[in-house]
Amino acid sequence: MRLSVLIFLIVIISSQSSFSQEYDESYLESILEKISSVTGSSPLIDEIQKFIDKPLPLKTATTEELLQLPGFSTSIAQMILIISLNPDATYDDIDNALNLTDEQMYLLKLCTTLDYPVQTAKSKKSYLRIRNQNQFQTQRGFETGSFKGTSLNMYAKSSIYYKNISAGFLFDKDPGEQFVTNFTSGFISGKVLNTQFIIGDYFVENGMGSILWKSYGMRKGAEVISPAMQIGSGIKPYRSSIDYNFFRGLAIQSNWGFSKSANLSSILWASYSPRGANIDSSGKYVTSLYSAGYYRTENELEKRYVINEKSFGGNLELQLESMKFGFTSYLLDYSKEITSTAKTAFNGKSGLLSSAYFFLFFDNSSYSAEVSSDAKGNISAKSSAQFKLGDVELAFHYRYFKPNFRSPLGYNLGESDAPANETGLYSGILWKVLKNLNLSLYVDVYKNLSETPYLPIPKKGIDAFTELDYDITSRTKIKLRLRNEISTDSYKNDSDVYTSFTKNISRARLDFIQSFKDIKLYIRGEGVYARFGNIKTDEKGFLTFADLSWEPLSYIKIGGRVTYFSTDSYESAIWQFESIVPGYFLTFPMYGKGTKLFIYAGFTPVGEVSLWLRYSILTKKGVESMGSGYNEIRGNTDSRLYLELDVRF
Repeated sequence: MRLSVLIFLIVIISSQSSFSQEYDESYLESILEKISSVTGSSPLIDEIQKFIDKPLPLKTATTEELLQLPGFSTSIAQMILIISLNPDATYDDIDNALNLTDEQMYLLKLCTTLDYPVQTAKSKKSYLRIRNQNQFQTQRGFETGSFKGTSLNMYAKSSIYYKNISAGFLFDKDPGEQFVTNFTSGFISGKVLNTQFIIGDYFVENGMGSILWKSYGMRKGAEVISPAMQIGSGIKPYRSSIDYNFFRGLAIQSNWGFSKSANLSSILWASYSPRGANIDSSGKYVTSLYSAGYYRTENELEKRYVINEKSFGGNLELQLESMKFGFTSYLLDYSKEITSTAKTAFNGKSGLLSSAYFFLFFDNSSYSAEVSSDAKGNISAKSSAQFKLGDVELAFHYRYFKPNFRSPLGYNLGESDAPANETGLYSGILWKVLKNLNLSLYVDVYKNLSETPYLPIPKKGIDAFTELDYDITSRTKIKLRLRNEISTDSYKNDSDVYTSFTKNISRARLDFIQSFKDIKLYIRGEGVYARFGNIKTDEKGFLTFADLSWEPLSYIKIGGRVTYFSTDSYESAIWQFESIVPGYFLTFPMYGKGTKLFIYAGFTPVGEVSLWLRYSILTKKGVESMGSGYNEIRGNTDSRLYLELDVRF
């Protein structure tokens, strides 16, 4: 710890270079918050980082490639690519023609280029990121001696690009784990003629994602249009530290262009990967898959890589001028039979999952549908439509997943991320009222098709959201956000019996953002009111923060945030999305009464070297400890220090 601080201070003193003006964490925080769940973290930052390292050439990009960036509908993506074909096209031309939001323009400039690939190609480009986190309070797992490893919390990731070849490697260690390389992941990816290959860790996106998608996806939030239509883009290198829901082996994707308007693509893959699980006393059956990712104690280590997962699969897709349709099928085979009834887990020992899908693309509208079958023959279906009518965009998404449908690698836009036991209709509207005024809203009506172990009747609900985004001037912005959800919930009475009731949670939030030449001020106020019928007393909560960032010199950026919160319990928690350091975003539930302060500093001492420091302290009133289980700490204060080094060369 002393050594890392000493190195940090030496580099600060030697700072003589300019700080990158392109990578703005406040914009990325706003973008990722729009598409993240209140319980998620860093949903797409690894994908965005890939395009920061190697920008997407718009003049040769496909619609599917551009849609990998969050926040763009199919119609907008197609129009961006059409405008980009003009040899003299600029980003201002795109903005003037399409009236994009500040976040969309920022992401477009950060992750794409208007130059031709031959102009942007570099013989070699490398990237390295190292991150360390220190918690000053001692967790109960260390106090009791339950943790087998040290308190070191370390993350490292590297990438290299050489012509058509790219490679990446990362390792991650949590406090209490024994080895720095507790989780390791890597890949080599390349392209030869019309064929792309990946050796190592990868994931596959196909169709609309019912049976194959990345381990995170766009969720209901302030981005109301683009999440409604998921469009798979094939094989992708795996770049995350989440240690499940990816393949390990070989994947090949080939494209055969018969003409300018006809293309046939095929994907083949083979994977063999160990997984964490809980095994029953007989040693024959898996009672549940383990996805917490911690291997610190004897009990946790007993779950580490105790079963093996094999997968073989393929996809065939035909794309014509305005449509494409395809078929995907793959086998999952486990070394032990899985008896878990969890809707995120495979059920059985082996089985074949399949899906058929189609997409229709027109200038101002898009349509899609997918039908899928799981290993037991259970059927699911989803369909979507997007429309652009002048300054108004519309999106609709319908899903139907049977109660016993199981797709461990699939994804659902709905009340639950898991594609199981849910039907619903999502409707979204984005109205660009004026150049500086946007109104967005969605309504999601959903229900379960059967009861659950904790709810004696099928759950149903209505989730409604609206946001008004107004740029008073180019430097002054306000956002008003309202959300109300009425849903069925369960309550465990004194007889340990679950009963149902109707819960209604209303939320209101106001953001004010003021930018100056070198200073940015961000103020938020948010309130929640939760009603539980006759089950218990209504609850309320309030949160406010003030965030200030300042660039006093071209190579230095400093800032901080002060948050005050007061809620009656966890039921009325307010979730706060935070940019910890570049590439690391988390969502925290703020409940009870207390304050949170963090300050940070970023430096670019030499060339493409950036160094970041962040200190945070959370204080709660009226509590003797914080956290639970092995993570519990004594007292009412949780303070942490983060250090991150980024090197590009």
